[in-house]
Amino acid sequence: MRSAKKLLSLVLASAVVLTMGGMTVFAEEPATAPTSTNVSAGPTTEPSTDPTTDPSTDPTTDPSTDPTTDPSTDPATTPTEPATLAAPAAAPAATYVAKIGDQGYPTLEAAVAAANEKGNCTIELLDNADCGSTEMKITKSGVKIDGKGHTLTSNSKRAITFTADGGSVTNLIINANAEYGVQFYRCTGSLSGVTINGGIWYSVLVN
Repeated sequence: MRSAKKLLSLVLASAVVLTMGGMTVFAEEPATAPTSTNVSAGPTTEPSTDPTTDPSTDPTTDPSTDPTTDPSTDPATTPTEPATLAAPAAAPAATYVAKIGDQGYPTLEAAVAAANEKGNCTIELLDNADCGSTEMKITKSGVKIDGKGHTLTSNSKRAITFTADGGSVTNLIINANAEYGVQFYRCTGSLSGVTINGGIWYSVLVN
């Protein structure tokens, strides 16, 4: 009987210890609950609903709606098309009356002057020639005049004079208001396909 009471006393003591231990555990827990840190619950932290923080609805931060940040609407940053300069006018083509080889001359007188320096060359007429009162005097041998069917008009004493051998005139019409149309002075020469209109004294003189 005494043993049973002793056992009951031990059981009750153990229960008291367990109860006090539990109270001690509950007493150590914090009195206040921690503050929630869930930012999704606050409406003021949602950037998509605040127009002042949403760049898609704020014209001051959207370059597509702000003309001051759009280079296509800013004349200071928009490149201008360079001015198109007109091409310079082409120089008029030179007009030649005669030529020697590939070299053209504006007058028959100029061609005769060049032939008298060269010798043994052919003057080709490219157009009709009016020599006025200037005599076409050939002083170098082997100089030929090919009229190419054109007309030479002269008011000088002699239209054409040769003073060196081997000269010739071909395919030319000469209107000579002069004493002589063509003269060969102390030299040999020839004419072929030449028509001489005029010549007060002679159309052709060989002396």
